[in-house]
Amino acid sequence: MTVSQQEGQCMAQWDANRLYRQQRLSLVLDLDHTLVHATSDIRAQNYLRHNTNTNNNKNNNTNNNTSAAGVRTIRLPLHEGTTDPLQLQQPSNHLHHQQQQWARHYVKIRPHVNELLRGIESTYEVSVYTAGTKHYAEEATMVLCRNLVESNRDWDDIERLRYQVRVQLQMAYHQQQQQQQQQQQQQQQQIINDTSRNNNTNTMDNTDDVGNNTKNKGTNDQIQQQQEKEK
Repeated sequence: MTVSQQEGQCMAQWDANRLYRQQRLSLVLDLDHTLVHATSDIRAQNYLRHNTNTNNNKNNNTNNNTSAAGVRTIRLPLHEGTTDPLQLQQPSNHLHHQQQQWARHYVKIRPHVNELLRGIESTYEVSVYTAGTKHYAEEATMVLCRNLVESNRDWDDIERLRYQVRVQLQMAYHQQQQQQQQQQQQQQQQIINDTSRNNNTNTMDNTDDVGNNTKNKGTNDQIQQQQEKEK
């Protein structure tokens, strides 16, 4: 996003006033080699697997995500931020296929990062800077946040959790659809029953009217015959 110099100055002044009201300062920390180390080297995967297996042999209760000395895994797109005109001219389905290609990265949190962030939380508003992509910055920041709350969920765990949530949502949706269909069927059946009941009531009323008319006609005939005899 590009803004004018005047708009940038207004935004900076607004942030300064906000921080002044909160009595805090703005602190920008370099992400790479300051807070975390990150790599996509396959040797990191071997290190993670080796340390996990070693620690699991020592203690079967050790969690897989905390057994490798603070190493976490994240997933980054291979083609993020490309500006190659040839790629932009390719069919959308091919671009969609490219966007689905991901690479696994390994992030190791540096020692005492948690103590640092907790110590400056009330005094500073912390931002991070990186020469990497926006997606990398977001994922690495999420790793730091999960580590702050002592969450052991890794990227694989998050993906499994998302899958379970999607399955549960789909099941809830199907159950809701079935309930709505059952309610509609019950309403339709109720309408049919009410219509049939009304038709039966109308038929009985018509039968009573015919019977009354026949009875009245018979009475009139008897009166007419009696009058003729008197004459």
